[in-house]
Amino acid sequence: MKTIRLFLCFILLGILFLQTCKKVEKEMLVSTGTVSNILTTTADVSGKILDLGNGATQYGHCYSKTTNPTIADTKIDHSSPALGDYTSALEGLEAGTKYYVKAYLSRGNNVVYGNEINFTTASAALPELTTNAITTFTKTTAVSGGNITNQGGTPVTARGVCWSLATITTLTNNKTTDGTGIGIFNSDITGLTPGTNYYLRAYATNSGGTKLGNEVTFTTTSDTPVPPTVATANVTSVTSSSAVCGGEVTNEGSASVTAKGVCWSKIVNPLTLNSTTTNGTGLGSFISNITGLDPGTKYYVRAYATSSAGTAYGTEYNFTTNAVVPTLNTITVNSITSTSANSGGDITNLGGSDISGKGVCWSMTSPPTISDTKTSDGPTSVLGNYMSYVAGLIPEKTYHIRAYATNSAGTSYGNELTFATPCLAPTSISNDPTLLTNLTATLNGTVNANSNGCSTTVTFEYGTTTSYDKTINASPNSVIGTSATAVSAAITGLVSGQTYHFRVKAVSTVGTTNGDDKTFKTTVKDNDANVYTTITIGTQVWMGENLKTTKYNNGTSIPLVGDANTWINLYTPGFCWYNNDAGNYSSNYGALYNWYAVNMGKLCPAGWHVPTDVEWHTLMLFLDVNTTYNSGIESLIAGGKLKETGTTHWISPNYGATKESGFSALPGGCRGTNGVFTGTMGYSSYWWLATEGTTTLAWSRNLSYLDAKVYYLIYPKIYGFSVRCLRDN
Repeated sequence: MKTIRLFLCFILLGILFLQTCKKVEKEMLVSTGTVSNILTTTADVSGKILDLGNGATQYGHCYSKTTNPTIADTKIDHSSPALGDYTSALEGLEAGTKYYVKAYLSRGNNVVYGNEINFTTASAALPELTTNAITTFTKTTAVSGGNITNQGGTPVTARGVCWSLATITTLTNNKTTDGTGIGIFNSDITGLTPGTNYYLRAYATNSGGTKLGNEVTFTTTSDTPVPPTVATANVTSVTSSSAVCGGEVTNEGSASVTAKGVCWSKIVNPLTLNSTTTNGTGLGSFISNITGLDPGTKYYVRAYATSSAGTAYGTEYNFTTNAVVPTLNTITVNSITSTSANSGGDITNLGGSDISGKGVCWSMTSPPTISDTKTSDGPTSVLGNYMSYVAGLIPEKTYHIRAYATNSAGTSYGNELTFATPCLAPTSISNDPTLLTNLTATLNGTVNANSNGCSTTVTFEYGTTTSYDKTINASPNSVIGTSATAVSAAITGLVSGQTYHFRVKAVSTVGTTNGDDKTFKTTVKDNDANVYTTITIGTQVWMGENLKTTKYNNGTSIPLVGDANTWINLYTPGFCWYNNDAGNYSSNYGALYNWYAVNMGKLCPAGWHVPTDVEWHTLMLFLDVNTTYNSGIESLIAGGKLKETGTTHWISPNYGATKESGFSALPGGCRGTNGVFTGTMGYSSYWWLATEGTTTLAWSRNLSYLDAKVYYLIYPKIYGFSVRCLRDN
């Protein structure tokens, strides 16, 4: 038992001994200091190692754009840590950006951090500065400088002036270095060339870069006179007739400036010989008021400065004066009708802008504007007159009218005029005629006076052409009111088979209105009421069929002779039907007449006659230019042009028949000297002419089914032949 207690005591002492022999670990400790020398892309940050623990191996700073940076972010490492202060240079930063930073201390994977601080890098803004005017200059030196009013995002580390023989856009090698910081500084410029023009600008540099001030120019003195240097100011306050400009004399050159101002013209490179202002003498800026300008016009302007060494000019600028509305007059209203009139305008000034619209406007109230009814007569931008057609007016109304013209400045109007529309002109319509007989007709029409105050006189014009050589009063002859009135007129003394033209004519104090042209054709009738067609061949008008009347045109009957013995002893007028068959032959072939009936001069309807030999020959010459009288043959081809085609009425072969003349000759046969009807029906055509040969013989014309000839032969007057009538001239 004693042995066991002793054993437990040894075990307890061993455990206490092991705990006492374990090594005690010391903790690492670091703190973050402050940030200094903050620029656009760099900064310095301090730290302090308070305790190295049991052998720290690395230390430094870590930073990022977000809070709680670690060594996993960007870091600056240092080795061989020692107690005390240290500094890390941060680089590659972004300008104007907030960063978070901590100091750190580490051994292997064990890292401890200091407290977190933050800072913002400097802005990249460049300095703000102006260039001083050149105060003194010699042949080889000058004095200028600058004024830095704002150093920008970081302190100015260099400043001065730079110069060149040409306009400066970047820092040149020719420069002075005149300290740091903001404020006014002076610069001594040396090593210049006499009599040379220089361009100079102040400069200032910070960590964001270099900024140049405004450019000035100067000319070093020399033995040769040097004209002044002048700059042109921007053009402002432009109106339709004025503008404001000016400039600045930056260098008087080799002599004092005795006059300065601006000059301008409508062409490039204005000179003091053009329009000018005079705005003082010597160095310095000046303001020039430009007046007397034309509206809507482009001008060129530049500053000038004059000394005994000459006149110098600044940069040329151009500007355009504001447009004004056009000026114009209204042209007197003319050609006034019930519904229309003519007017227009006279543009005397375009107002300096292209015309976008012009015309006249009108209304029944005063004053008319383009919101009322108007014409649009083209935007052509030319001075002078233009014409306007005013339509759609109401009769018997008073109108107010003005010319107008529009450009970019607006719309202007001419003087106001008034005019009154008269009564509306009458309207007239020609209607189809009513043909009473072959020699009379009734003409019809419709007329509307279109006014309760204007009377209209109505007539008809008619004739064989549209020249209308005859006039007759209509019934009623006078029309008034606003409703259509039917009018008519009966005409007599017409020619049968003639085409007539006519129209109704309405005349009022306003004007004359003609109806449309109408035509009608009188029929050709004999006293048996047989109607004949007509054909025009050349200058002649022929019946389209053979005559079939049983009466003269005075109504007297022509003796019908059927007996052969009576016929051959007949020396007075008579007629018959072929084979005495009126029913079979009157409709197609017509009647057969002896020459004594022809010689009465009354066989054809009034206005028509049996053709003479000369008149028939005129027909032949139209159909065949080679027509001649040769052994009983007048033409070799005209017969074919006269004959009906086919074999309905003609015996085959009906040689050469074309019917192209429209004469439609049929083989009507004849009655011979013995009073017998020959067998020529279907074979031949025979026609009497009004030309007598002897006391017993008369001339005729013949066609045959065997050829296309026209025969001229003389036959006894007692023969029975067909008759074809020709219209009187």
